[in-house]
This record gives sequence, structure tokens and C-alpha cells, in this order.
Amino acid sequence: MDLKLLSILVALIAVAAAMLGYSAAPGPVKTSDFQAPAITDNGIGAMVPFRITLSPGNGRTLVNVDNANYHRDTENALVKAKQNAEKLIGIKFRYFDVVLDIGASGSDIGGESAGAMFAVGIISAYTGKQVNPFVSMSGGITPTGNLFPVDGIEEKIIAAKNSGKTKFVVAKEQVVKNTIDSTKMEIIRVTNIKEASDILLS
Repeated sequence: MDLKLLSILVALIAVAAAMLGYSAAPGPVKTSDFQAPAITDNGIGAMVPFRITLSPGNGRTLVNVDNANYHRDTENALVKAKQNAEKLIGIKFRYFDVVLDIGASGSDIGGESAGAMFAVGIISAYTGKQVNPFVSMSGGITPTGNLFPVDGIEEKIIAAKNSGKTKFVVAKEQVVKNTIDSTKMEIIRVTNIKEASDILLS
């Protein structure tokens, strides 16, 4: 092979490798701040501030335990949320660590009801689309992206209403007592996380 042609070929391979490396490498730290409705130990609804951070890393899924205690079911919900966010975005977070923080010190975080919100938070962080401040949601999430009903929904809806939300997203099968009509909150029923993210990130 001609030496000049070989040199050009090597240069092209080097450029291609550099471009592939650039596309696979993570960008700067990305974050999303949002609230998820929860039930306190005394049975009252509350809005809990969370932050999802995508930072350059090795694809780990982490929770910040410095200011909160996370139960296993919450950690599992975060893992499923990440898997579903990856499917919707169309990439794998191989070069990002997904880190969940809570803005309320000393909290004891249990249950799967924030799973759907975690997925939306991850999508928000990656895309830069902000979570609609007037919309809230509570729902568990399956590995295939479907939402399922959760407990304490009426208390969560009231908490969301009291914090200024006007719409509340729930799983299609979620039972909501008629007494919640007095809140004038618009209840939106969805089947999966794609439908939910379209609403919350609009």
C-alpha cells in the first residue's frame, strides 16, 4: 500500500476514534429539582424536594445518605426509574452516575410511590426540560414503564394543591375518593411513563 495513502487512512481512523470518544463521553453535570408528594409518619401528605444529578461517572445509581435514610423499595424504584428513563431517551448512562438527593434533612424515605417522579426527574436532568411547577404525580413504576396505583393518594393530592399545583397525574387504575373533587385539582390518568413525562415536562 502507498505510504501516503496509509498515512491518510491512519489519520481518518484517528479522527473517527476521537469523534466516537467525544460522543460517548459525558458532558457537564446535569441536575433537575422537583417535588414528589409523600405521606409523613403521622399520615399527613407533604411535598418533598428532591434533586437528581447526572455527573460524569461509571453508570452507577446512587442515593445520598448524608441527610436521609432510604428504604430498599425506594432504591429499587430509583433503579427502575433510571432504566425507563434510558429507554425513553434512547441512551445508556454508561458514563454518568445518577445521584438522588433529598432537600429535607433527617428524612426517612420509604415506598415506591415516587418512582414515576424519579424517572421524570432523570429525563428532565438529561434533556434540560424543566418539570412543570404546576403539575405533580404519584405512582409506582414497573420495569416496562407502566404506572401502578399507590397508597395515600388523597392526602398527596391535598398536599400538592396546598403547594400551588393545579394538576395531578396518577396511574390509570388509581382509585381516588370522590371527596377529592372539592380540591378542584385536575386528575390526569396515564398508563405509562411516556405519557406522564409528556405532561410533566410540557
